[in-house]
Amino acid sequence: MTKTRTQTLLALTALFSVVASAGNSIEDTHSFRLGVYSQDTDIQAVSTIDPFPPIEIDLTDDLGMDDNSESIYASYRWRFGEKWSLSTTFERLELDGKGFASKDFNFDGKEFTAGAAVSTEYTMDTYLIDVGYSLIRTDTWEVVVGFGIHAFDIETVIEGRLEIDGGGDDNIVEGARASADFLAPLPNLRAGVTYMLTPQWELNAGIGWLSLEIDNIDGNYTYGEIGTEYRITDRFGIGATYQLSKIDVTVDESDGFDAVDIEFSGPSIYLSYGF
Repeated sequence: MTKTRTQTLLALTALFSVVASAGNSIEDTHSFRLGVYSQDTDIQAVSTIDPFPPIEIDLTDDLGMDDNSESIYASYRWRFGEKWSLSTTFERLELDGKGFASKDFNFDGKEFTAGAAVSTEYTMDTYLIDVGYSLIRTDTWEVVVGFGIHAFDIETVIEGRLEIDGGGDDNIVEGARASADFLAPLPNLRAGVTYMLTPQWELNAGIGWLSLEIDNIDGNYTYGEIGTEYRITDRFGIGATYQLSKIDVTVDESDGFDAVDIEFSGPSIYLSYGF
């Protein structure tokens, strides 16, 4: 019995020592995250070519595309000074669905008729590079402001088919396939706060916004995020966030333009590693 109690005490002491020595994001020089978002989305898109008139379509309401998806993301932050940091992030959002067009519309120079069976694929890759400056950095909390570039690589593919009863056994089949893709780099200003409830448990929040016109791209990006993270060892942690984002981008071309209006929101869970 004494031996068992001694082993139990040693195990508890070792566990306490690991937790007590756990690091946190304020102290880390390098930190990594790998996570998954579950997002509700609302996407309106326009892709017009002269002489077609611009018609906005809602990919969910008008074409029956799914409005929820799981997206993956990965991020890395490097503190290269007492006050300065560099962050990079990659995120991929994929949606698809099948339905029937609720109205006549054109997309990428192709015409689609109300009632046509349509399949839609939507992909958005987001790349972020950001430089941050810590206005305040103590053992318990940190306030950061930063400037970065978000690059949105967006592709939309719509395929449609309409079968018309022509009398008899033969049907007339009308089909069309349209796609639009573009890369839109948008600057972003942000601010973030991290507060340590304990040496291992943190709360954080961030907001960002910027609206700007650059060459043939006119867009704005806003977001807000709250989250929490707990370090289970001195290196590894688990966390969760909830974010709200809105993106409006218009890319003018010589013979028309592409535009998207995207809103998405939802929680994420992630694993972190820092040292």
